[in-house]
Amino acid sequence: MFDTIPGQERAKALFRRALAGGAPSHAYLLTGPEGLGKVEFAREVGVALVASCGGCGACAECERARRGAHPDLRVIAREGERIRLEQINPLVAELALKPFTAERRVWVLPEVEQLTPEAANKLLKSIEEPPAHVHFLLVTDRVERVLPTVVSRCQLVEFHPLSDGEVE
Repeated sequence: MFDTIPGQERAKALFRRALAGGAPSHAYLLTGPEGLGKVEFAREVGVALVASCGGCGACAECERARRGAHPDLRVIAREGERIRLEQINPLVAELALKPFTAERRVWVLPEVEQLTPEAANKLLKSIEEPPAHVHFLLVTDRVERVLPTVVSRCQLVEFHPLSDGEVE
């Protein structure tokens, strides 16, 4: 897990502990400068959360989740300029559903700063008290543009530029 993502040892350690302990937070906000692999990282965490192997990366279940074919792992990308309420409403409607094949359901939201105000407020209600089997992995390059109440409901995971040694 995380083999293709250079650096970010703190974030990797945080998620390894959370996954090993069996009690990951219901919502994480991955933040930091653009180009550090945050979205790829969030997808890898999502794979680990839904795969029965814990994200070995080698089994058919991991491969299916990485391909975007796992029914319990969804990525909500913006359509056009913003992430609209029409994209968040189906997510909220599905929260009460039990996982299809995994023990958890996971939503990854890249560019969470692109939520319209209506979509952000709708998502906020879901992040505040989701069912126990639901996890959110929100990603942003601009945390200052994310609704402060959304930020306050998430565990913040900061990504930092790579050191010269890590780049080499």
